[in-house]
Amino acid sequence: MQEPWNVPTLLADALTLTEGSQTDKEIVEAARKLVRLESAVRAALSRAVAVMISQGAHESSGHATAADLLRSEFHLSGREANELALSAVRLREQLHCTFVALQSGVIKLGACDDTRPRHRPTGHRHGPRRRARLD
Repeated sequence: MQEPWNVPTLLADALTLTEGSQTDKEIVEAARKLVRLESAVRAALSRAVAVMISQGAHESSGHATAADLLRSEFHLSGREANELALSAVRLREQLHCTFVALQSGVIKLGACDDTRPRHRPTGHRHGPRRRARLD
């Protein structure tokens, strides 16, 4: 279910918060709405980036890759650009239900932003085990 937000009012209220201006419950609810809004905005950005990639917009703007475009045009770090491009494509093509949940604000991007496979280190966590010497 997509939640309707009055974005200008929500942002204005959050930016003018001061101690004692609202009850604790109201402040918590405002923060909850902002987190859900952030998730919805990230989902919209992911969709825009995925469409941009599928259309080849990076090529027509003179960039070799979508990540290059994101770095130079949107001033993202290399890591942020690469992760956004990768997650945008994966969310659109492989994780449709996750995308829908992000879009509605049910989950936040932090819960699924690392879509890379996790590699477990081999061997011992603290290096090779050494035998104690008994002299």
